[in-house]
Amino acid sequence: MEEEALPPILPFFQSSNPKGCKEISETRTLDDPITLCAKKFMNVKGFISVAVVLGVGVVLFVLYQSEASEKNSLLIFTLLPTSEKGSLEEGFFHKKTAGGYLNGSRLVSMTLDKTDGKVRELSRGFLIASDPYVSYDGRWLLFAAKRTENEPLQIYQMQIDGSRLKPVTRSTSDSAEPCYLPDGRIVFSSSPQPTVGNPSQAQDQSSLFTCNLDGSQMERITFFNSFDRALTVLHDGRILFMRKLLNSEEEMLMTINPDGTGVQRFVDFRSLKDFGSLEGEKPSTKLPSGKLAVSYHPSKSRTYGLYEFDPVNHQMGKRLYENPDFHAIQPVMTMRSIKPKILTSVVNKEKQTGRLLCLNAYLSQIPLVAASASKPGRVQLLEAQSGQLLGEAPIAVDGSFYVEAPADRLLKLRIVGVQGQVLATLESGIWVRPNETRGCIGCHEDPGLAPENTIPMAVQKPPVVLGGGGTKTGDR
Repeated sequence: MEEEALPPILPFFQSSNPKGCKEISETRTLDDPITLCAKKFMNVKGFISVAVVLGVGVVLFVLYQSEASEKNSLLIFTLLPTSEKGSLEEGFFHKKTAGGYLNGSRLVSMTLDKTDGKVRELSRGFLIASDPYVSYDGRWLLFAAKRTENEPLQIYQMQIDGSRLKPVTRSTSDSAEPCYLPDGRIVFSSSPQPTVGNPSQAQDQSSLFTCNLDGSQMERITFFNSFDRALTVLHDGRILFMRKLLNSEEEMLMTINPDGTGVQRFVDFRSLKDFGSLEGEKPSTKLPSGKLAVSYHPSKSRTYGLYEFDPVNHQMGKRLYENPDFHAIQPVMTMRSIKPKILTSVVNKEKQTGRLLCLNAYLSQIPLVAASASKPGRVQLLEAQSGQLLGEAPIAVDGSFYVEAPADRLLKLRIVGVQGQVLATLESGIWVRPNETRGCIGCHEDPGLAPENTIPMAVQKPPVVLGGGGTKTGDR
């Protein structure tokens, strides 16, 4: 007799438009979590990855931040109204942009020593409130909220008891998923304004922004055509975020420095697909007992409640909270946590360009590119949205190139042969921050190989300036 798998934990990551759902753009449900896999599990400083087998083919994948145990801590979470027990309504993530919660979503708190179902509402007066994130000293709370139907979601801050409420952002589009940065600023997800080369940019995408706690010095730090959603800040100071490409089912975890430099892939879920199922939830939170607070429903006839989960013994523990009229999601503890490192920045806002360096463009898994190494061609820089050619530069004999490009604009790189034929194009795009130098090893090179320890010929000369000066784009 086969062992029956436990019902799913609220997934960290779910597929869009699952079979059987109504045809609504970017619909998500809890009953169709995307199948993910892993050959090995991450071990990031300050975070612990836990792979927990819950039953046949069901594995819980949790990232949680190490925190010191404290007594009398509050558990703060979001209550999401439901009319269908056991599944979140189609408005929960109807878009991958900021927002998407149902009217009536609210923030509440409860003390762990009183699990009698009584909670205290912290967001009274708001039509929608969600996305709680606790400060490193455990005293303050960031969240996303709005008071009326027609206004956009904004980021607010208050003390964990609901007092000293103040707005942080005053944007013209939805802002959500805020996280504290260790230098006193915050990062959050929001829709960018139209940019150079893309004046009709859709407002149904989201990028990462940073700002001060009074909303000043707001700055856009990601420039892809994608849904970028801030998740948390790692102990090494990098921001962990989720990226969903437009017009694609491809999703991935990414990291980026708070100044927008150093963006790189953290986990590519496509590379995990052959090794088993993963489910997880954002955010799970570590309780003073060392157990995790997770969103869970014992059956599809019940709403998602909060339960203890023992990551050591792989056991679901006692119920902390359940309400037949609400899903309980996004639990966070009001405990002090280790403040991440403050990373230094190379960004110079007086500059309008950055630099792109490639060690060997012909180091490639694309046969046409690799076969052209004996006859170096040129690299072309294009505006990603319009396809406008901004300039081109020669590729050195060793395959390297070094160019100066407009900052804070989504660009494409294209390798052309000596006869002008296109060999390869970086379709996903790339950008540089002002004064940043971004480098790559090759053109779709084998990631398992390391480059030769040589000085590229291209850097022995000043970079070739392409596209003129950069233009600040997408700031709020």
